[in-house]
Amino acid sequence: VIAPAGYGKSTMLRHMALRIADERTPGEELAVWLRVGCMYDLAQRNHNPEESGLDISLLCEAVKCSLENLPGRGPKIAQSAEELLHPQDVSRLLAATLYDHKQANTRAPLLLLIDGFDEVSEDRREKVDGWIKLARRWFDQQNAGRIVVASRPIFVRNAATDDVDVIRIRPLAQLARLDFVRAQLEDNAELSEMAVDAVSRGLDFDGSPLLLLMLCNHLRESGE
Repeated sequence: VIAPAGYGKSTMLRHMALRIADERTPGEELAVWLRVGCMYDLAQRNHNPEESGLDISLLCEAVKCSLENLPGRGPKIAQSAEELLHPQDVSRLLAATLYDHKQANTRAPLLLLIDGFDEVSEDRREKVDGWIKLARRWFDQQNAGRIVVASRPIFVRNAATDDVDVIRIRPLAQLARLDFVRAQLEDNAELSEMAVDAVSRGLDFDGSPLLLLMLCNHLRESGE
């Protein structure tokens, strides 16, 4: 998943993790949310998953680190989708499902949601990138899971995105931005017009759908 900063990559991955964890039944695919900055020890110690398989105990440590380093919620300017992404909810659901996966006799397939590929130093990024490539091969051979990586565009050349499907989140065009905010506030004509006016005057956040959603939720909460 490739997009500039602020386009909702992390939010999308966390939302996927939360929804899958909340709706899955034992044996179904388990979504595991990881930050690249917390994967270095996993990549060092479980250095060749293609040969040895995935070390679940080290994976659990990486997930624990990822959850401990979730950013705070900041100003409460979003309801709707953002409310679903409270870090405590993600932590609770992922911790429960990871425990389920660790104890299970039959391993459920994994969906590794790897966030922040661009947020670590080059040497650590290269180490994790090598691990991702080997883990992908093991997943393919064992039919054991899938991997999603999120990054800003500048950091994906010759990286783990080689030979995989790529989703690029692109900025909304001007007319699409106006339609987007109208749809978000269709139940309140006054707020809808305020949002349209703000976007028309250039407050478009570079066309980021996530930031446009936050603008709409801020208007809904504050009325101004």
